[in-house]
Amino acid sequence: MKKNFIIKFLKKNNLTLSVCESITGGTLGSFFIQKKNSSKFFYGGFIVYQNEAKIKILDLKNNILKKNGVISKEFSKIMALRTKTLLKTNIVISLTGNAGPKCLENKPKGLVYVAILFNKELYLKKFQFCSLFSRKKIIHLTIKKTINFFYKILKKK
Repeated sequence: MKKNFIIKFLKKNNLTLSVCESITGGTLGSFFIQKKNSSKFFYGGFIVYQNEAKIKILDLKNNILKKNGVISKEFSKIMALRTKTLLKTNIVISLTGNAGPKCLENKPKGLVYVAILFNKELYLKKFQFCSLFSRKKIIHLTIKKTINFFYKILKKK
């Protein structure tokens, strides 16, 4: 139901969507392209898993990564802003976090940050999933919670 609402909303309002994914490795983009005619709203995106890819693809300076780390709300915001600049879509969803198996950047397994940039409005969300969950479960929950977050934003429009 939420997926259908999101897709109808994007098509009806002639909005374009792109993604920038780290923790989810392309799962979010895949979620959007499973319906026919998804090319009417889904532009594409970036999978920037390793830090080197984040620097090269998003055209970042290395010091940006060092300031707050890649698992931070600040970095999820930078991912969304750079993707919007590069792809020029109405909406960008970016995802960064730690699916494990251990702590990274002194940040716990299960910590996720989502940024949704809707034209010039920025929405940020932090999720902390149980560190006992598997990588697969954390990624699944990240997608589910991100879609719910996006749905709530669109319902207010």
